[in-house]
Amino acid sequence: LGPYSAGSTPDYLTGEYPGDYGWDTAGLAADPVTFKAYREAEIVHARFAMLGTVGCLTPELLSKYAGVQFGEPVWFKAGAQIFNGGIDYLGNPGFVHAQSILGILAAQVVLMGAVEAYRVAGGPLGEVGDVNYPGKSFDPMGMASDPNTFAELKVKEIKNGRLAMFSMLGYYVQAIATGQGPIANLSAHLADPFNVNGLVASTMYHNEFAMFAASSSKWYGPDRQKWLGPLSEGSVPSYLTGEYAGDYGWDTAGLASDPTAFANYREAEIVHGRWAMLGTVGCLTPELLNKYAGFDIAEPVWFKAGAQIFNGGIDYLGNPGFVHAQSILGILAAQVVLMGGVEAYRVAGGPLGENRDLNYPGGAFDPLGLADDPNAFAELKVKEIKNGRLAMFSMLGYYVQAIVTGEGPVENWAAHVADPFA
Repeated sequence: LGPYSAGSTPDYLTGEYPGDYGWDTAGLAADPVTFKAYREAEIVHARFAMLGTVGCLTPELLSKYAGVQFGEPVWFKAGAQIFNGGIDYLGNPGFVHAQSILGILAAQVVLMGAVEAYRVAGGPLGEVGDVNYPGKSFDPMGMASDPNTFAELKVKEIKNGRLAMFSMLGYYVQAIATGQGPIANLSAHLADPFNVNGLVASTMYHNEFAMFAASSSKWYGPDRQKWLGPLSEGSVPSYLTGEYAGDYGWDTAGLASDPTAFANYREAEIVHGRWAMLGTVGCLTPELLNKYAGFDIAEPVWFKAGAQIFNGGIDYLGNPGFVHAQSILGILAAQVVLMGGVEAYRVAGGPLGENRDLNYPGGAFDPLGLADDPNAFAELKVKEIKNGRLAMFSMLGYYVQAIVTGEGPVENWAAHVADPFA
């Protein structure tokens, strides 16, 4: 904060590390061992980011301004060739013609792992030094020979590395938002700075998304929105045709390659998503009513309420005369009977045996007639699966919060809002 930094710098930030400006609102560096590990990770990521920015820019610069011929000069489009015929390194299929993303990943792990092992272990001679600045083979020009110059170079490196990491993030966003490389984006911006910029691009992208969301047909079929946006070409398996709601063309594990397994997984996802949506509301409501509406609830926190079964029992609705549950096996049996009854009704079509779509049976399960209009129904399917997926992640978050903080989601949220940086 410059001249306003008095009192804002944590006492554990002593200026020992280059690039330490006294800012750590999240307390990530409070533990010295963790701070050291984070610093090593930052330096390594920064170095690769600096190499990455140069690697992304150079082919496009040479192609646009020096007339050098490349099969594909734009970095993300060049990488995407692995899914469409393979990549010729240096444009020469006789040099390396890579056709497997797993093969490239394995090669990167071996090469980068070897360099990292050399750095950490000190090379063949085991010359273990500072793992962040090992020198010797990593400093063939002797730039670290002078201590003062070395100290200054450390600061320059970390500052440029941080800038490079932000630059790489910008490249990713540009690729998704504009479908062009950084040089083409820069040229377009310089040619018309007021009409070609980040603000205009984000507004156009938002409007396009809003128009897309208004039409349910855009959620299905080959022209639907996909997981990589405009970069999805060649990345969507042939068996993901957009038949199901919420199909964005992402299945790196091949779980949906078998049609029967795909149908089973979809049914399981929908059912779990529906229970998760009910669960998130059930976990939040008692705590919200107790904290903000003054309702007197014996134990409003969801996991503590459930734990009462092991300590005297649970009074449903706070009334021991209504249901006083004392057996976890009894509760389990009741849930199996009730939930199993509903599931049997859904699968078998009810007492009349009216077999319908198992995932969207309608009838008694749609008393408001929300599915009467086909277009509205198609859009509601997408909304349901998206909210169901979010709810499943929310429930996972509730579990983690309960284990880490011992408090409910509403109390955790209130504490965060009261002091976001602590």
